[in-house]
Amino acid sequence: MSFLKDIFNFILPPHCSVCKNPLGDEEKSICDECWGSIQVVTPPFCERCGKPSEESVCNECIEYPHEFTRARALGEYKDVLSSLIRLFKYSHKLSIGRKLGGMLSTVLKNDEIMNYSDALIAVPLYPVRERARGYNQSDIIAREVSNYTGIPKLNGILCRIRPTKSQTELSKEKRKLNVKDAFMVKADEQIKWKKLVLIDDVCTTGATLDECAKELYQAGANEVYALVVARASSSIT
Repeated sequence: MSFLKDIFNFILPPHCSVCKNPLGDEEKSICDECWGSIQVVTPPFCERCGKPSEESVCNECIEYPHEFTRARALGEYKDVLSSLIRLFKYSHKLSIGRKLGGMLSTVLKNDEIMNYSDALIAVPLYPVRERARGYNQSDIIAREVSNYTGIPKLNGILCRIRPTKSQTELSKEKRKLNVKDAFMVKADEQIKWKKLVLIDDVCTTGATLDECAKELYQAGANEVYALVVARASSSIT
C-alpha cells in the first residue's frame, strides 16, 4: 500500500489545500508556510470584545455592550486563516480544526483572566445541521482546547432548540433576530456560579455568542467569556 501511495504521489504530488504549492515530505494537507503565516491578534485590543483597538474598551462595546464579559480570538477572519476555517467547516478537513484548536489554547492559557475558567462550552449546532455536516466544528475546537489546557469541556449543557438561517449574509440587526431564543440551557446545576468559556469558530458581530451568554447567565453562570478562532476584520452594519 505504501509503495502504491509513493507511486501515486510521484505522478500526482500532493499540494497545499490553501496555496496549492507542493507539500513537503512531512507536510499534510497544509504546508508549514501557510500555517506560519497566520497573523495572530496581539495587543493593543479591546478588553471586552478582543478587537484591535488603542482604547481599553472600544467605542462599539461602549455603545453596544455584549452579553459576554470578555472575548479573545486567535486571528482575524482573512487571508490564510479564513481559508483554513472554510476547509475545516465545509470540506471535512478535521485535522485542520484540531490544529486550530491547539493554537487557540495558547490564547486561553496566555489570558490572565480566562485562564482561570471552570469549564468550556462549545456553541451548539441545530441537530439537523450537525447530522448533515457530520460534526460540530466548535465542539472539535473546544475538545482540543480542553486537551491542551486541562479545563473540562461540558457537553449537553447548551442546546440549539430551533433552526436558524446562516448568519453570513445577514445585517447586524437581522443576526440578532435570527438567533433570538434559539438556545436553551439544560442541567443548569452544573454551571451555577461557574466561570465559563464559550468556544466558536468565527465571531462577526457577536450575536450568536451574546445569545448563548445570555442563556448561561440566566441559568446561574458567574462569568461568561468567549474564545474564537477568528473574528471579523470589521463588524458589518
